[in-house]
Amino acid sequence: MKNINIRIDENLKKEASDLFKELGIDMTTAIVVFLRQSVITGGIPFEIKNSKSKALMTKKEVEEIFSGKNKTKKYNNVAELFKDLDK
Repeated sequence: MKNINIRIDENLKKEASDLFKELGIDMTTAIVVFLRQSVITGGIPFEIKNSKSKALMTKKEVEEIFSGKNKTKKYNNVAELFKDLDK
């Protein structure tokens, strides 16, 4: 294992740490997930858009996911996610 040192805005670090804590992971795990997905996909594992870009999902699609009308796969923890990704 090797260490990586990065500089990041203090507020962004806190906000991200709080989010990852809610998700049940720490900052290191989140960064490893990002790096693994980058290698698997051969690039950044999400689309980068500017403010003029079209949204990836419509408001209706988001509402259907949250209402349960559109069934999406859910994971109870990161281990389940990784197990599914390894298939």
